[in-house]
Amino acid sequence: LLSVAELVERYLEECEASGRLGPKTLFDYRHYLEDYIRPWIGDVPVGDVDAEVIAAWQHTLAERGARKSGRGLGPNTIRLSRAPLNGAFKQATTRGQLPANPLSLVARPRLPRRKPQHWTPEQARQFLALHEDDRLQPLWAFLLSSGLRIGELVWLRWANVDLDQGLVRINEFATSLGYELRSSEGKSTDAVRTIDIDELLIGVLRTQRRTQVTERLACLDYLESDYVFTTPSGGSYHPQYLSKHLATTSTELGLPRLTAHGLRHTCATLMLDQQVPAKVAAERLGHADP
Repeated sequence: LLSVAELVERYLEECEASGRLGPKTLFDYRHYLEDYIRPWIGDVPVGDVDAEVIAAWQHTLAERGARKSGRGLGPNTIRLSRAPLNGAFKQATTRGQLPANPLSLVARPRLPRRKPQHWTPEQARQFLALHEDDRLQPLWAFLLSSGLRIGELVWLRWANVDLDQGLVRINEFATSLGYELRSSEGKSTDAVRTIDIDELLIGVLRTQRRTQVTERLACLDYLESDYVFTTPSGGSYHPQYLSKHLATTSTELGLPRLTAHGLRHTCATLMLDQQVPAKVAAERLGHADP
């Protein structure tokens, strides 16, 4: 008899072969399979899975789903863990292999309503002022003003920056599979875009370029690249490093704790506060839908 784990494995293999799911989604789905599906219901025959089994599985995840720590999982993680399971059962039902999809009979856990974290204009100015002599200050200033995703920023190249015209072309996107960076097609159909930068941001980028020249001369084993924002020894930053560094630094400064995505929220909020039309803000952020 086909087990739940085998059904999900076959589904993911088909998705990979057909290109139906992107590398990042496939990586995450396999993680959910190995960590949250296989240990608890992976050996259950597919024909024995009903609404009661799914409900009990979700309850177990909420109580002690993180096997290493024994802690329960949050509602969002449980919702995400349902995704590969739901896809596999839905496909089997569509093909007539099963009479019904049991996940359709069990509600997903409700998510607590969270307010997106962002800084006020005063807090953003305070953060930048306190980092005036920090080599990362241009990077934070650029994120705050441009609204780029962190995966867009770390692979931004000088070849896509026109300081004379005040234009930046966004067409390369890094995504994390675990800790490994891979190229992706972007978060939405509007991810590839060109944004305008003002005199302030042009100055920020000129400062960054001067910093790179100085560091290149000072470092014997400097890693040459065309990236705009690089480490002191050259080469691109990892998005997770920057996000963790920002979260730690903002907390130490007594500001609301933000990751790099929080700076994107802040940029969006500042634009809307300044009466920038939602459509214009969405285009700058690379959102398909305002």
